[in-house]
Amino acid sequence: MNKQLLPFEPQRLARSRDPETSHMAATASRDLRARHHSAILAALRTSAIPMSAEDIAYLDGTMDRVQVGRRICEMVEGGLIEPAGEKVISTGRRARCFQVRP
Repeated sequence: MNKQLLPFEPQRLARSRDPETSHMAATASRDLRARHHSAILAALRTSAIPMSAEDIAYLDGTMDRVQVGRRICEMVEGGLIEPAGEKVISTGRRARCFQVRP
C-alpha cells in the first residue's frame, strides 16, 4: 500500500528495545493492516449507502467484523472514513455505519 492511501502513520507496533522477532512481526502486521485498509475502502466505495463493519466483512469475504472494526477505528482517526448513521445488524444490536470521506 502506498503512503498516499494512508495519510497518517499508525502507532508503532514494536519498541526499539524489543527483539528482532517483534520487529519482524510488526512489519508483517503493518502490511496486513494496509491490505485491510485497502479492502475496506474498496468495499465502501462500491456501496451507494454507508456500511457497518459486518456489511464490509461480508462484502470483502476475507475479514471478520472484529478485524474490520479494528481497522475502521484507525481509518476514522486517519481521516479516511467517517461515521454515517447506524443500523441493526445480525446480532440484533445497533452498529455504526461508515462512508468514505468526501
